[in-house]
Amino acid sequence: MSNCSESRVLEFYRGSTVLLAGGTGFLGKTLLEKLLRCLEVSKIYLLIRTKKGCCGEERLKTILEDRLFDQVRRPDLIAKIIPVEVDYEQEDFGLTSGLKSQIQKEVQVVLYCIATVRLMAPLKEIVETNVFLARRMLQWFRTFPRLKTCVYTSTFFCNFDKEICEEKVYRDLPFGSYEIVMNMLEHLSLEECEQLKSTILQKFPNVYVFSKRLAEIMIETEFGQTLPVAIYRPPVITPTYREPLIGWTDNTFGTVAYIKSFWDGLGMVKYFDKRAKCDFAPVDYCANAVLVSGFDAVEKRLGGKDRCIPVYNHHSNKANNTYGELASWLGDSRTGVWERFVWKYCWFSTSHIWLMYVTVMLAGIKDKIAVWRASNKPIKKFYYRWSAYWFMGYSQMTGCVAFRSWKSVSNNLKRAHRNLSECDRQMFYFDLDEINFQEYIRCHVDGVIQYLAAKKQKISTN
Repeated sequence: MSNCSESRVLEFYRGSTVLLAGGTGFLGKTLLEKLLRCLEVSKIYLLIRTKKGCCGEERLKTILEDRLFDQVRRPDLIAKIIPVEVDYEQEDFGLTSGLKSQIQKEVQVVLYCIATVRLMAPLKEIVETNVFLARRMLQWFRTFPRLKTCVYTSTFFCNFDKEICEEKVYRDLPFGSYEIVMNMLEHLSLEECEQLKSTILQKFPNVYVFSKRLAEIMIETEFGQTLPVAIYRPPVITPTYREPLIGWTDNTFGTVAYIKSFWDGLGMVKYFDKRAKCDFAPVDYCANAVLVSGFDAVEKRLGGKDRCIPVYNHHSNKANNTYGELASWLGDSRTGVWERFVWKYCWFSTSHIWLMYVTVMLAGIKDKIAVWRASNKPIKKFYYRWSAYWFMGYSQMTGCVAFRSWKSVSNNLKRAHRNLSECDRQMFYFDLDEINFQEYIRCHVDGVIQYLAAKKQKISTN
């Protein structure tokens, strides 16, 4: 915990009661750890669902066992977390009137990270979580009398159709006005939405980016004048770079997907344009950007010059790292001569998804070898084939990002960075222009492999 006396951001959060929605996700866990380790908040209400028979307290206990929380596993810090068991399908989210009233009275800061990132899930299912649940939650936040700021995490790629993404909410939708689309999605059944999905999405490559565009319009239209809300837009969020440890992750997206394909020995074919710019941001940088956005949005409102919803694009025009360089740097991370050679040179990129079946055939051979070896258990029989199909599906879903490059206007975060004290800049670093991405890619591979090995071991023992 810092004793820095020159930090305005620390002073803003000190003694605050924070509501963290989506705190069990990748970014949410990183925010939770940062709040405990660096910010002297009074209390953290952590919204958490019952999952696979585990109640909120059990899930929190499991979350805190992760190595991410090694530095904050102290009774005085853990006591600040109040797990709030919720059921988002119920009225009042399944909260008792007493607990709901208590949260309303106390909360001053809301960090909202709830999202379903299943890119090819049914349209109705994604919209229910990413749009309609967000609307119900924001309606509740509007009743918080002490609320100072609410940061909603969106995605930079919800405006994928813009060559230059500005810091504003784009209100154009491919099928009708906002009101028409919302009314239709609200009343159509899941099956009807699927039948009309191609008509509704049109140019949008998947339901996730569409739902995030719709959510941003909903926030500006229905809450822009009545809620102190800001929108934070990160690019692809990747493993930690600096703190609390290097290379931590809890999912297989972003750079982790490519590391996994190499680590499984299936990295021959990559579905991307090796000249396209890869827009990544380490999750610790994203957590810091969220916290600074919450602080800066209040400062901006107090200035009274702009009543529009502040939008924070977390994106670098300076860092022009390509997917080809990413794959090469992954190879540079290996110390073994043969492994380094295979990772660095034994792959090719393609725009034809069907060529990914080369990887599937290789996986089938590896599965047969694994079954033939007596040391392998039956659970591993189709591990490599499953991995190959997963990587092919992931590549297809993210193809809209891996074959294009974007520029952005990121004035709000740049201005916020300039206005920070030196102490704040060191504690809440988030400037992507300052990252040596070659070093970052090389140094986080081993941490990712540690996560992948533990995950593979869990599959083998279940």
